[in-house]
Order: sequence, then C-alpha cells, then structure tokens
Amino acid sequence: MSKAKSYKIITLLLACLLSLACFFASISFVKVSADSSSDYFTLNGSASEKVVFDGTAVSAEVVEKDTLAFKNSLSASDLTLTLSGLDKVSVFTVAVQADSFGVDGNKDENGEYQTSIKNKLVIDVENGTASLNGATGASFTLAGEMEIVFSVENNYLTAKVEGTKIDLEKTDYYKLKSIDKVPADVSFYFDTLVETANEETVANFKIISVGQKTGDNAYTQNFVLDADGKLTPAKARVSLGDNFFNGTADNVNVISGYQYKPTITVLSVLGKGTNSYLFATGDNANNNIVISQNSVTFKLSVEDYEKNASKTMNFDIVDKEDNVIEVYNVNVITDSVKEGNAPKYVNATTAQAEIERFKDLLNERTKAEYEVDGQKITASVRIGSGEYLEIPSLKNLVTDNATAYENLTMTIRYRTRESAWATSSNKKIPLNVSGTYEFYVMFKDLNGNTMEYADFIDES
Repeated sequence: MSKAKSYKIITLLLACLLSLACFFASISFVKVSADSSSDYFTLNGSASEKVVFDGTAVSAEVVEKDTLAFKNSLSASDLTLTLSGLDKVSVFTVAVQADSFGVDGNKDENGEYQTSIKNKLVIDVENGTASLNGATGASFTLAGEMEIVFSVENNYLTAKVEGTKIDLEKTDYYKLKSIDKVPADVSFYFDTLVETANEETVANFKIISVGQKTGDNAYTQNFVLDADGKLTPAKARVSLGDNFFNGTADNVNVISGYQYKPTITVLSVLGKGTNSYLFATGDNANNNIVISQNSVTFKLSVEDYEKNASKTMNFDIVDKEDNVIEVYNVNVITDSVKEGNAPKYVNATTAQAEIERFKDLLNERTKAEYEVDGQKITASVRIGSGEYLEIPSLKNLVTDNATAYENLTMTIRYRTRESAWATSSNKKIPLNVSGTYEFYVMFKDLNGNTMEYADFIDES
C-alpha cells in the first residue's frame, strides 16, 4: 500500500481522513389540515392558538420578547423567507442555529467550546438596517413584503435582506459544519415593537413562504389553502450523513463493493418526510446498485462492474410518486484507482485554528476535577490501571479521496520517555504510569491505503 504525504509534529501527530458515499431515500408526505399549525410552529416553546394558517400565510399574534420557531429543521444552505405584517415591529431577530464546524465545538469568547452555533440576523425595520452577529450593519429599502435570503459560503452563514448583502465578521466561532447542506433550527425573536398608547402592542406577523432551493418553486412552501382547506407540502431537501459523504455538495465518491449504511436528514416545513424505503434512479442504477433494508437500517453498495476504470453515475433520491427530490453525481472508485491514495494531512499553515482547537481540548482532557474536604480542585488526570486519555476528534485535519473520517481505521502509537512504543485502536491512550507521553495518530482508509508510522516517528 502507498505511503501518505505527511508532516511531523514533535509531540502530537494529527491525522484523520474523510470517507464518502452516497445514499438514496424516498420521502413521502401527506396533506395536512389547515388548523394544524401547532404541529410545525411553536410560540415561546410550545403550541399556541395565536399561531394559525389563515388561508394565505402563517399568521402569529406576537408581543414584545416573543419567540416564534419552526419545529422542523430547514436548509440554511439555501433558504428564502418571505415575511409581512411588520408594520408594528420595530426590531426583530432571525436566529439560525446549526452544528459547529469543530466536532468538539467552536471556542467562544469565554474560552468554552460550543457544539451548537446560533447566528443572529438583527433587523431594524424602522430604520431600514440589518446586522449579522454584531458586525457593522447595512441599509435596505423595504417596500411591501420582506425577503430574507440565507446561504452558506466556506462554512459561514451569509444573509441578504431585500437584496442587500449583510456583511459578517468571519470569526472561527461562527464557522458551521457543512456536508452537502447545513441543517438548521430557525426562529424569530421580537426584540422591540412599535409603542402603542395605553396598551400592549400586538403585531400580526406573517410568514408568506419558505423557499429551500433558489430558482425552483417546487421547493417553496406557501401557505395557501386549497378547496378542501388543506395545505400541500413542498418538496423537501435532504442532507446526507457525513459518515459516508465525501466530495462537494452535489458530487460524491463511492467505493465499489463497499456496503454503506446511509443516514438521511429530511429538511421540510410541513410534515417530516419518511425514509420508509429507498429508491435510487439514474444511469446504470438498476444494474449496479444493491439496496437492502429492514425497519431500521438501510444498506447500499455499488457493484464493481468496471474494474479497470472509474465510473460516473447519476443517482437521484425520489419519492413514492417518482418525483426527484435530490440529484447527486457519483464517482465510483473502482479497483484501478483504489491504490496509491492514502490519507494525508492538510497543510498546517491553513489549519492553525483546527490545530489550536485540538491542543486546547487535549489540554482540557489532561485535567480532572476532584473533591477534597468538600472543596473542588482541578488536577492532572488519574494514573493507573483502567485510566486513560481520550484524544479529541481529528476531523478537518486530513483528507482522503474516497473515505469519510467516520469510516477510517485509527491507530495510535504512544510511549513515555521511559517506555517502548505501544499501540491503541480505540481513540484512547492508557495512562498506566506517570510521565511525559508522546503519541502519533495514523489512519487507514477503506481501500487499505495506510499512513506509515515510519513517515512520522523518529526512532533515534
């Protein structure tokens, strides 16, 4: 097997790799009653009769400091909100909360690591300004309904209000996990309403529509009731699980002959889609894709039908009515291209934030809190039989051409200054004796390509 290109770190070696695959899930929906808004929206954390489908919109009677939220996750990667009923709203905040870029969290201003990151778009309706996460605001002109567009660029949330881009200070804290999409929880907080003499101001806030794919109205949820007083759900978006995804947002790599267990996150406003069965369609899919399932687990593999060349296929996720929900271009990694591509480190100069995150978290894990005479103290971790140090995730620090980090085989080689090298494969280093520990982390991908310890370790 080939050796990986790599670099040395004196006491720590950061290694890891991304794996990849693709999956296909069918999604089924049913029409929902017009009076069932409580199934899909909350007001201040619970169902409320003040939130209704009024025939053309989601209508919410809100007062100052209220929070209106979607129950289902949406795609922050391509999200358009059309709003009205802002005549009595002075300032409101749209919160978009998603997973942190760092597996173990992003470091906040207090030095703590947070795994859930809330981006806040604050909109001053009265003065026509908006700001994202406290950065310098931008002015917009509102004429009628308000359109807010969110997207994700280089793992950072971006926003436009009425076509005006709202700048964001790109600090590491606000960096988001992005596989093919960014699933997010979305809510509205009403900071300040227009003052009304002698009574509490009540605003009749309306959500006119929610779009999840620019330029395709099939993915735009409106709230117009049909003749039967019901709403028709728009097409959902689907996010692939990162345990098999590897590639760009619409271009994934699959190793031929390997059986994946795909997971799926359905992103929809109304009625969560169900992955009750799997469908894959597209070039050669019927001949070369093998799918099995039970009530819990889905498994997918692509047959090695062409051993001497790579193959590109189009895989579609479809629903029961054969409506295409998502389309992916899939590169099938066959025998001829499996070897020669071992995991390798990302360039250290471009990964300083990730390296610092790893070191910070590792340092925290070398400490433990104890209680002595009723007082809590912080000291070094315990040493002895059954004690260990679990290393933080190394994701985002290495790359591989076809294997996701979650599917890599990890090997840790470690020693103290007084002991010989030993190995561990469970992400933990046994702390049997006191001393200064050195360790290296190496990975092997699904094709058997491995990082070689001789590339990293100076035995002298």
